[in-house]
Amino acid sequence: MAQKNFRIAMGSCSHQDKAQPLWSVIAQKNPDLWIWLGDNVYGDTEDMTVLGQKYEKQKSHPDYQALIQKTPVIGTWDDHDFGVNDGGKEYPKKKESQQLMLDFLGVAAESPLRQREGAYSAQVYGQGKQQVKIILLDARYFRDPLVRENRVYLPNENGTVLGETQWQWLEKELQNSQASLHIIGSGIQFIPEEHPYEKWANFPQERKRFFDLLAKTKVKKCFTHQWRPPHVRAFGICARRPGPEGV
Repeated sequence: MAQKNFRIAMGSCSHQDKAQPLWSVIAQKNPDLWIWLGDNVYGDTEDMTVLGQKYEKQKSHPDYQALIQKTPVIGTWDDHDFGVNDGGKEYPKKKESQQLMLDFLGVAAESPLRQREGAYSAQVYGQGKQQVKIILLDARYFRDPLVRENRVYLPNENGTVLGETQWQWLEKELQNSQASLHIIGSGIQFIPEEHPYEKWANFPQERKRFFDLLAKTKVKKCFTHQWRPPHVRAFGICARRPGPEGV
């Protein structure tokens, strides 16, 4: 018997104080999952009361509420919901900010994600040849400082984006995966090298390590999705359908 389509909606860069006309459009597509890819609110503060209020304003939006009442939600963060523009491991409130993000996502108090340093996670949906693994990376919590000159980011040849613990976790998630489709999400772009904004290419050795890891583990059908600068609201919907080769 053919399995039901599994429809995924994803998005980023949602300012809690601005109009959000897309929630009702997304809800009409009846997604089976919503993925936040970062800048889920624009927090930009070290005051956790303020950050919590901004999350609450986003979460209480009537159209967003209508979506999440019928659709599971997972996600990771980028800089503005992390707490500081273009921020990394130096942000002093990262532990507290992580807990607020998990509250926003509705993560249970007893979840192992509450004890993990960093907002990375992996989820598996479907069975057999229809199995999809979604890996969401944290490109903030462990990221070394950026190198900037004349408002342009320069390569940091020795710095890290993910930190060694997250790298080891990612390799295990890919090596041990039985999924037929892999979706890897990051708050910053994997592929571009030219533009002056944040990107994995600011850490060329880390970027190379990422693509080398995909080659090493030989993951099936890998799709990457990331935030698009400068602050473009991007929402994507994809569906997987049964076929002769699975996904």
